Amino acid sequence: MALPENSSQIQLMVYSLGSALALIVGIRIAIKLFAYIVKTLVVLAVIGAAYALAKLLADLLGL
Repeated sequence: MALPENSSQIQLMVYSLGSALALIVGIRIAIKLFAYIVKTLVVLAVIGAAYALAKLLADLLGL
């Protein structure tokens, strides 16, 4: 009979679908993590630039 073979194919399809979904979720998490890292770096760069500008102005004004 073909029932065990069909059952095996269905199990393989479900396993493949589960693996694909897990991969998609993993990629989405990696992208979000990368976006958070980039945002953090941008914030740190802005803070660093503001500090450098404030220090430059303080040096120019002799404070």
